[in-house]
Amino acid sequence: MKLQLCLFFALLGVLSAKSILSESKPPLISLYYESLCPGCHDFITGQLVPTYQKLDTLVNVELVPYGNAMEVNGTIECQHGPEECYGNVVQACLLFANGGDAKQSLTFITCMIEQPNSDDTHSAAKKCADDLKLDWSSLSACANGPQGTKLIAANKAKTDALNPAHQYVPWILINGGKLFFHLSSFFF
Repeated sequence: MKLQLCLFFALLGVLSAKSILSESKPPLISLYYESLCPGCHDFITGQLVPTYQKLDTLVNVELVPYGNAMEVNGTIECQHGPEECYGNVVQACLLFANGGDAKQSLTFITCMIEQPNSDDTHSAAKKCADDLKLDWSSLSACANGPQGTKLIAANKAKTDALNPAHQYVPWILINGGKLFFHLSSFFF
């Protein structure tokens, strides 16, 4: 794991230096994930968050909660059940509400992961929203209403449009996968 983390830092360092030297935009790390996926939790807490804390001004992070969910007869079904679907939609609502602010979103997501009852995404999300002084009533209304449905549909479309298609989660891309390669193969 430490070697993988070093590789992740090294790649991001090279990408960041290249972006700075060429005066282009910071590299974009896109993470396609699921709210209850153990591998996603390990990547977020063990690699993405520590890297982002060190390079936050040198990288942009895009979070896409949907993962291996599938639409069955017009209903979204998640790999780890309905609690994961709720966790995905709450996280999508937070991303929408905060304009995709990675720092706040990663803090919220990490809080949910670290809750003793993290499999109860309703309770974990509410506790984290309260702890972080986020507007729980707005997040809950979004997650349980048409806005949440639209956000998950957009994440489904974005995930379905991946080329090549994702094979597992977490699925990590840098600059849309156009710059180097799919980093996921290095970690799992």
